[in-house]
Amino acid sequence: MVSKEGKLHRFLDLLNSVMAGIAATMVIFMMLAISYSVMMRYLFNRPIAWIVEISSYLMLYITFLGTAWLLRRDGHVEIDLFTMMMKPRTKAKLKAILSIGGAVVGLSWPGKEPSLRSTTSEEELWPWIF
Repeated sequence: MVSKEGKLHRFLDLLNSVMAGIAATMVIFMMLAISYSVMMRYLFNRPIAWIVEISSYLMLYITFLGTAWLLRRDGHVEIDLFTMMMKPRTKAKLKAILSIGGAVVGLSWPGKEPSLRSTTSEEELWPWIF
């Protein structure tokens, strides 16, 4: 019998894989759309206005959809000049402290201020984004 913890891990791995697949599909779409836009602009002198804006939104979503998958597989770029000399237990503790510290900084006021400003501004937002 599989424990509940095992089922949760399998579900989260599946969810991470689905989100990474969506991010990969977005990358492919963005690549094709930008290539099409460049072709239309330089070969037919008919630029497509929405490609640049939708690509900037896609880059944002690609970043966040792929992050959990990358973290789960420990795939972030690391500079291990000092950590390679540490014991595995010390390295795990340091990694936990740095992860918590990154979350605290990311969720603190400097991270919230641009978000609050964008929701209170008079800018026109795409309806499907929110």
